[in-house]
Amino acid sequence: MAYEANHVAVRIKGLVAERVPRIDAVAGDARIRDLGLDSVAVMDLVMAVEDQYEVIVPLERLAEIETVDDLIRVVCGLIQGRVVS
Repeated sequence: MAYEANHVAVRIKGLVAERVPRIDAVAGDARIRDLGLDSVAVMDLVMAVEDQYEVIVPLERLAEIETVDDLIRVVCGLIQGRVVS
């Protein structure tokens, strides 16, 4: 599971970096709202992550996501839940 979490972290940080061209590397503790993404870009990011990992981030979970690490944790939890189910 640790390998998968690392892979998810690298890929999600890459998806964020694609949307924030002025950033070379995305820190896990970076607050998503501070990256300069508007609400449309944030939703685009979430949809890209959902497509990448074949998960759906419930709206109530979106409220928990403030940092890139938060997004990674939520997605890893959804992936783990999908595997267990």
